[in-house]
Amino acid sequence: MARYQAAVRRAVAAEQPDLLDRAEHCSADGEALAPIGRTLGHQVRLQWEPPGQAGRSAVALYTISELRTETPAGVVRMGSAGRHRISPQVPSPPFEVSVESVVARRHLDDATAARLGEFVERLRDDGSHRGLIVIAPHGGDIERHTDAQARQVADRLADHAVSSWSCLGFDQEPGDAYRRFHITSNDLHAASFPELGAVIGRGFRYAVAFHGFRGEGVLVGGAAPFRLRAAIAAALEEVLDGTGQPVRIAGPDDVLGGSNPSNVVNRLTANGRSGVQLEQGMRAREQFGEAIADAVARVFAIRLTRPPVPPSRASIPVSIPASRPTFPSASIPARLRQWWSDRRQPPGR
Repeated sequence: MARYQAAVRRAVAAEQPDLLDRAEHCSADGEALAPIGRTLGHQVRLQWEPPGQAGRSAVALYTISELRTETPAGVVRMGSAGRHRISPQVPSPPFEVSVESVVARRHLDDATAARLGEFVERLRDDGSHRGLIVIAPHGGDIERHTDAQARQVADRLADHAVSSWSCLGFDQEPGDAYRRFHITSNDLHAASFPELGAVIGRGFRYAVAFHGFRGEGVLVGGAAPFRLRAAIAAALEEVLDGTGQPVRIAGPDDVLGGSNPSNVVNRLTANGRSGVQLEQGMRAREQFGEAIADAVARVFAIRLTRPPVPPSRASIPVSIPASRPTFPSASIPARLRQWWSDRRQPPGR
């Protein structure tokens, strides 16, 4: 692990509005970053030692959103929210931190990471699978239960050798994991996450990401075709029927819609447009998380048994026969079966 000592200073208000608005972002000098192998767009780990509390360091992750020449070079700038991301107890700037290149402590098991309030990265992959990867970028205490959901889908689809990738961040103080460890999915850089780097260029047929949000129910987003998102929404509606948990397909104006090509769930797919992002309220995750994961697994189980459409044939019109195909109806949600039946009616009906 490479590191250097730096002084945290205030963002220059007139020149760095991004740092004032985004607690996850910081600026640093490229000359100071180069020796530790980091640059613009990468994530770094900042560690602050509270005075008089040896061995009780505070840690947070940041995205380097700007390179700025500083004198001396060891200066990191951020807004007020960024400084308090490390700890509400940080002094007024400047104060000293350690800037580290390795953001996750991969050598720690989950129990130890939880006890220490740490951040870890996990990958389950056979080195060659290209069908589906299931991810939870904000697992542990960041967005609770999402990593368990990702593992559950991978377990249910073990016969397909499905891959899974997760990051788990744990509370050091009650409720602080989100503040210290959340990195927006659009910003996640494979150079800073070695396990992600091992699969980011694989080109998966599908990817699905489990997330949490402050709303109610489930928002089905991502850049995947509407047909796939509708199938997942139908499966979720069936298992959540009567629970009071609404299911909605994200529209183009949804802030949490997950359709940005930079979103890691889309970047993991071969065409950049086959990622599905599930945003879930806390009640949905706590009370119905397993049912949601099982519903998602059932939808992808059907698709993973089908051969992928060759790119050369993807745009060739296919006539719809009058006869309907046969399939195991018990494995397909009722709403989706009806939708499929309606689609298969002869022209003119």
